[in-house]
Amino acid sequence: MSTLTLHSTATTAAPAPRPGAAPATLRAAKKQHTRMALVRAARSLTRDHGLDTVTVEQICAAAEVSRRTFFNYFDAKEDAILGVGNTTIDPDSARIFTAGGPHGTLASDIVALVESSLGYPSARCEDFKEALDFIGQEPRLMVRQIAWMELEHALLAGLVAERLGSEAPPAEVEIVTLLVMSLIRASVVAWQHSDHQGQPSDHVSRAARILGAALH
Repeated sequence: MSTLTLHSTATTAAPAPRPGAAPATLRAAKKQHTRMALVRAARSLTRDHGLDTVTVEQICAAAEVSRRTFFNYFDAKEDAILGVGNTTIDPDSARIFTAGGPHGTLASDIVALVESSLGYPSARCEDFKEALDFIGQEPRLMVRQIAWMELEHALLAGLVAERLGSEAPPAEVEIVTLLVMSLIRASVVAWQHSDHQGQPSDHVSRAARILGAALH
């Protein structure tokens, strides 16, 4: 099985909207439902027929949506199979990190940022595991995963640059960004090797200690 990290947001169960919920909340729930339907259809068809045979049109038919709707959510069938989301980084934690928190030291704050971002609920852990299984069965999906990781790298680099300040050399920003990504990856690898016990976030502290020891 591949140990590349993939952080899917596609099939996390959305909470049922409350009576009288704001229209924005209802729209978000509807979008989540549509995304989930596309991911489930893509994965089911791929299991039954293989990656090469499955088409976007078949996924749309199974999910009962239009081709246009599909491309509102995903750029390719591979992305739907993987359940690729926009980012793994928790927005609130990102704001705290760029503001210099939550602890005030860069190393501790990186650990906190990664822990908050990998603290998946059980449903999302199952989705994550399923996506990783698909990469193991269809190695060509790794190409899409790598493309997604490049986008994640760019986002993290922006957060790190904001945290370090405008005077920080680009090389320093890149090194710190790669450290964050290494910590994410190492934590997920440890979670995989634990037979997916708990959450990926449970393995961040130990991965950070190992990484710190290696750097020293």
